[in-house]
Amino acid sequence: MEALEKFFNLRFYILTIRFFPLFLAIVALFAYIMPVYGIFHIYTFCTVFSIVLAWVFSEMLVRFKTKIKHTQKLHEKGKLIEVYQIYNELQSETLWQRERLILDLYRAKLFFDVGNYKRYLSLLDELSLKIGKYPKEEPFYRLLKAFYFEIKNEWASAKNELQYIYESSAKNHQLRLQACNNIARIEQFLGQQENAKSSYEKAYEILKQKPNAKFFPVVIHNLLIAYARSNEGDKGKQLLEEYWQLVDKKDSEQIIQYANDMTHYARETKDKELLQKSYKIVEDSVTGLLKDEEKMALGVHELRMRYNDNLEFDEYFKAIFQKIKEKKDDFILLEKLNILRELKHVLIQKIQTTHLNAQWIEYFKWCIQWNLSLQIEIESILRNTESSLSDVRVFWLGQLAELQKSKMAFSAIGEPFNIEDLKRLVKYIEEMILVWKEAENEVKEIDGILHFMDEVYSYFDQTKDLKIIQNFNEKINNYLQTADRLLEKYWQRPNISEFLVALAYFYLLFQNNKEMAKKWITRFDSSKVPLQHYAQYLTRWHGTVKKQIN
Repeated sequence: MEALEKFFNLRFYILTIRFFPLFLAIVALFAYIMPVYGIFHIYTFCTVFSIVLAWVFSEMLVRFKTKIKHTQKLHEKGKLIEVYQIYNELQSETLWQRERLILDLYRAKLFFDVGNYKRYLSLLDELSLKIGKYPKEEPFYRLLKAFYFEIKNEWASAKNELQYIYESSAKNHQLRLQACNNIARIEQFLGQQENAKSSYEKAYEILKQKPNAKFFPVVIHNLLIAYARSNEGDKGKQLLEEYWQLVDKKDSEQIIQYANDMTHYARETKDKELLQKSYKIVEDSVTGLLKDEEKMALGVHELRMRYNDNLEFDEYFKAIFQKIKEKKDDFILLEKLNILRELKHVLIQKIQTTHLNAQWIEYFKWCIQWNLSLQIEIESILRNTESSLSDVRVFWLGQLAELQKSKMAFSAIGEPFNIEDLKRLVKYIEEMILVWKEAENEVKEIDGILHFMDEVYSYFDQTKDLKIIQNFNEKINNYLQTADRLLEKYWQRPNISEFLVALAYFYLLFQNNKEMAKKWITRFDSSKVPLQHYAQYLTRWHGTVKKQIN
């Protein structure tokens, strides 16, 4: 019966451009050529050759394998809109069942990566019914299944799936490496530091067998931090030396990533000499490999590090800023936005610590005007971004929110505040929250709600305008209840411990609700996560809550 069903389903393939020539050639061979002319006749050989050509045509028409490989390269570069478009094109093609299953596996991975859990989980359900027929694809499916268990907080089940992949994928080097690294990440996530370090070491041994640059900043970076936190400085420095031998000295991206990993390790170990060495590597090894625009982008990337590390910031900033002013139109939109993000970040810090120094304010005003000039381009990209690509939509909504904040920036340095401006900003943030709600990504939804709280209170704190509380009081109360309900499911996750402090803080600020503030700050304290791992503002919030509830 099953064989008859398969034969019946062949009609969906036969009557298509991809497979009709192949079908015609096979029918001609067995129904006419061989019965009439025999096996060894020239016509038989010609027909067999035509079958081969028809098969090649069927493969080349769709180029399934080629397109899948191409999308993976695009995915690694963060070009998710292009990846999504190619997957949609492939969906409309006539594919073998195995090809369609592989496509759905990659689509599920894409939806997971962009945080659209609704689409991801829906595809995973469909795949679970088909995967048994394709054992070669099972390790990839099990990797996706591990992500499912992570979403559900079922960490032991996630590790079991990854352990299966690690043990059964000896021939798939990349998948085995990824499984081992993910096991280490979960162990670190759960506070099992020694186990995590051991798993990262296993991942590193796999990586050395077949070096792959895209995994250097993942596996090696994590192992470096593990050595730093276990006070194994000799192992850390030895790893840095081995890492340098793996780096392609003609690839600027690899060298920059190496220097960044060294910087993070130096900060973790408080090694000032190593920190300066990381900057020196970039100056000596990268500069000659870059175009002028790339050098400026790198210079901007260094600004925040130089400011935080107190390394010749002022003169370095002025030199970079002048070059950017002269060349600002040579950058693509994403480069402009990245440059502006870094410039504004360090300028706000500088202005706050130099008592509104006029020169730094002028720099800031120029950045604001440049930022505002990009609005039409950003809105155009947002209109053309599929709602399914949750993280991508939120990114561009976030850029519009930043534009709106740019319009409001001067209220912080003396210009009048307008409540309508804040309403427009809140509208963008609420759109982001809605994206995550529709994607059924509750952790991101909580993050969006806390973002809303932070912005509303920040502008109230700056302006002391009671209209802010009056206008948003109902939303604040509703969002506090939603965040409280959602966080009940996830509060034991170490990677979102800061949410507990934030929610406690906002309960105090907006409702003076000491009972709820105490509930969440007590849960944070029970996690025993050191506060020094967080930004300074979170430490201040924690101190404020503890003082008020006591």
